[in-house]
Amino acid sequence: MDDLDEDEARYYPRFFCLDCRTDTCESGEYYMVADNVWAASGLAPNGGMLCLVCLERRIGRPLTSEDFAALWPTASAWERHITARAGSADPPEQLEIWQANTKEGLSNA
Repeated sequence: MDDLDEDEARYYPRFFCLDCRTDTCESGEYYMVADNVWAASGLAPNGGMLCLVCLERRIGRPLTSEDFAALWPTASAWERHITARAGSADPPEQLEIWQANTKEGLSNA
């Protein structure tokens, strides 16, 4: 982090994953999960950001559409995530469930 300029240094702590430093805003992984899901991560409310992969690692299970509250990752970020998690080129059925639950992804893609 020492190589960041002043503007980047202010931006860095707010949007980068605390565990892997992925830029959650740039990747579309800016989201809100239910309080109990976030508590399971071990972080305090407003305690930082986690990418989807790191959140799953911390809670010890895959995220589902029911875990999200108010603010969802973009459709493209969720599709990339579940496709990578499934290890296939075809997005799993969970993408269709996500799209249905978010009313076409809330035009968030």
